[in-house]
Amino acid sequence: MFRLILAGLICSFSCLSASAQGLIWSLPEDGQYVTYTGSYTLTDVQEGTKNEDINTSWERVLTIKSVGKADADYQGESTACRWVEFKLIDAKTEDTQLVAGPVGEVIYKVLIPESGVVGSVTDANDLFVNHIPIVRGYRKVGAGQVETLPAGALQVYPVLTLLMHYREVTSEGDENVDAPNIQTAEKLTAKKTIESREIRIINNALMWRNTKIPFGLVKWEVTQVREKKAATEPRSNFTKISEVKTTMTLDATGDGAQSDLPDNN
Repeated sequence: MFRLILAGLICSFSCLSASAQGLIWSLPEDGQYVTYTGSYTLTDVQEGTKNEDINTSWERVLTIKSVGKADADYQGESTACRWVEFKLIDAKTEDTQLVAGPVGEVIYKVLIPESGVVGSVTDANDLFVNHIPIVRGYRKVGAGQVETLPAGALQVYPVLTLLMHYREVTSEGDENVDAPNIQTAEKLTAKKTIESREIRIINNALMWRNTKIPFGLVKWEVTQVREKKAATEPRSNFTKISEVKTTMTLDATGDGAQSDLPDNN
């Protein structure tokens, strides 16, 4: 079931040319990591007044680690880069133990040019930052083999996170937060709509940012609505067919992070 949902999300968004994620606001010292815990809930809207919507929920654990430095060719020049690794587990609790779902762990390990992480909506040339570039990378899904990722953009949305790169991010000032060793964080709000002739995705996000946290985020909440209509129908006929809600909160930070993929990667 989870694999079918995951495949459907990937297909829906890739067909709409979705941009990359917005998890990385800064690069910490090598060896630092951050772990978030939270939940992911999918609601499938059932047509007709007699049908109840179907809700499916998973617990979610996401770890992001800085696991090495390297110089690599980027845009024709030798550039300082960082290996960053993401590990996601979606699971359910059974007998007090967290049991991974059908896909199991999803791991991405990517080499990111340091110059590609700007931590803002636009870069030094006032151009919209709609992705994080990677020189090369690797991916492992469940018990499958390690796959090589091509150079280009880091595309972990929507597989690892529902966060996007948003054209407009609004600050609502600092708020008190309940997170390890962090008392306050800047609250940010953002929205993005992706639309084709048949599908519309409305993504609303709340993010709390603190520069003392590795990679920048303390927590986030995303609500994403998927609507559908026939290609020949007017836009007013878009009807909600599903909703996804995810909430992730800082659980731990630390040093000495090691890669979960083989050293030769």
